[in-house]
This record gives sequence, structure tokens and C-alpha cells, in this order.
Amino acid sequence: MPPPGAFIKAGNRLYVGGNHEIVAYDLPLPFDGPMAVTWRHKVDGTVFSLVAADDKLFASTLEGGLFCFSADRQPLPAPAALAPLPGSSTPTRASESP
Repeated sequence: MPPPGAFIKAGNRLYVGGNHEIVAYDLPLPFDGPMAVTWRHKVDGTVFSLVAADDKLFASTLEGGLFCFSADRQPLPAPAALAPLPGSSTPTRASESP
């Protein structure tokens, strides 16, 4: 794995984000010897920031990507439809309308 761009400890794991990849290691890390990779996931871009909340791992990239990882395999809700604000030709999410 290339040099990391972000670290976070969440629960009993250390998550490390880098170029096009996030890797997790179980804690505690071994005193000597190699660290065993527990989980690995490819992402588009260079991981800049990692946040853990609500049993999820969020990763943002320098390229503007935002990724959410969860052990819960529930389907994601459909995104809200885009609609222009009154007096605007720029679409915004309907849930953002005043």
C-alpha cells in the first residue's frame, strides 16, 4: 500500500486510507512481525479524511469523492429529485427547498 493519507481508530480496528484504497487492521497491532490486513476496499481517488460514526466508516478523497461503508447491507434510499428553487434555474434537491 502507498503512504497513507488518513488514519482513524474505530472500535478494535485501525483504518488507513491512501491512494485508491482503505485498509483495516485489528488492534492491538503486533509488537513485532507483519500486520495482518482484516479488510480492504478500493476507492476512486486519494483518501484525505476518515470519519467513523453510527457504525459506519466515511471516507472523503482529494478528488471530491465521498464513500460510506457499513456492515449493514440494507439498500440505500433513492436520492431526492432535483428541482429548481423559485426564481432560479439551478436545480437543487427538493428536500432543500424553503
